[in-house]
Amino acid sequence: MQAQTYTISKRVDIFGDTIITYHDHQRKNIAVIKNSTDIFGSKIKTITGAKGEIIRKVKKSKDIFGNDIIDVEDANGHSKTIKTTKDIFGNKIKTITGPRGENVVTMKESTDIFGNVSLEIKEGSGRSRTIKSSVDIFGDVTKTIVDQNGRQLIAVKKSKNIFGDEITSITTQEDPEYVKLLMRLLKDPLDNNIFAD
Repeated sequence: MQAQTYTISKRVDIFGDTIITYHDHQRKNIAVIKNSTDIFGSKIKTITGAKGEIIRKVKKSKDIFGNDIIDVEDANGHSKTIKTTKDIFGNKIKTITGPRGENVVTMKESTDIFGNVSLEIKEGSGRSRTIKSSVDIFGDVTKTIVDQNGRQLIAVKKSKNIFGDEITSITTQEDPEYVKLLMRLLKDPLDNNIFAD
């Protein structure tokens, strides 16, 4: 097998857009990433394939209240909008809506007076889960997931012994497949594939 050389070229067009082009070993375009700004100040990143087809388009903007809005469109024409706002208590709320404006997921992040963080996740179907994270006086971190009825689904505690070894203990009564899903949720609550399960 022979090594192949791929190249990347970068240029700025007359509109100030940055265009990064990926070429194969025959100097044919395999992908183009265009970073631009529209007249409203919105940042747009468009990724196209070898034939100019859109692979992904991401637009970052702000509404009139200063809330962050991200519109994402993929190669299949599927789109979603992610809007980040704050309520009057300073809690961060992230809402993901589908192409017809339907609510897919709403996440509300809050912090209590002790500094413990809570993330409430409500799916469009009405099902909800809350991830709570707390630190005890020994510095041990515990994350729990509870369902809409307040039932604890899983608790993960990370601590260190006197030798500095990290110990992770998991407490749950759920089946192993569901535990995998819950662990993914603890790792990345924004992973939309979790909610397809």
